[in-house]
Amino acid sequence: MAIYVGSFLPNKNLKNSLLALSKLNNRGDGLKFVAIGGTEAEFLRCTELSEIPSWVTVIPRTNDRDLIADHLRNSRVFIMPSFHETFGLVYIEALSQGCCIIHSENEGIDGVFNEPFIKSVDPHNVDDIANKVDALVSQFPCGVSKTDVKRLIDNFSWPHIAEQYLEIINEGTI
Repeated sequence: MAIYVGSFLPNKNLKNSLLALSKLNNRGDGLKFVAIGGTEAEFLRCTELSEIPSWVTVIPRTNDRDLIADHLRNSRVFIMPSFHETFGLVYIEALSQGCCIIHSENEGIDGVFNEPFIKSVDPHNVDDIANKVDALVSQFPCGVSKTDVKRLIDNFSWPHIAEQYLEIINEGTI
């Protein structure tokens, strides 16, 4: 299963994400897609569809962290090939739940990680998105291992960040 969590805005590129997943499903992959963060009408507007495909579940914006975490844990790939994106903690949250990541080249978390389960794509290229999703689903059928998750996520913990701040302060480099 693939998942997206965020606002249903054109910049988030839900249209090309859906086209890529549709290509995989047309060849028989049977991928499900969960999109959390907006109404069905917003989803249809962003994807330029007239109806939601049977393999897509749309869940409105929610503050229910447990619900989001459950869906992330049940997914293999988090997909957000935005046209323009800041760092975005949603990538880290998805990774923390064991999702492989699809993100845009030169946007968001590009260059932060060098891991085989985190792939950058050309957000304009549906085939690139589809090929990378396919590769991640094939290579990581159970998602990211708990060992890898812990190794990467610990870098974003408050104690780790605080330790880095203290090192900077103690070196007097501010």
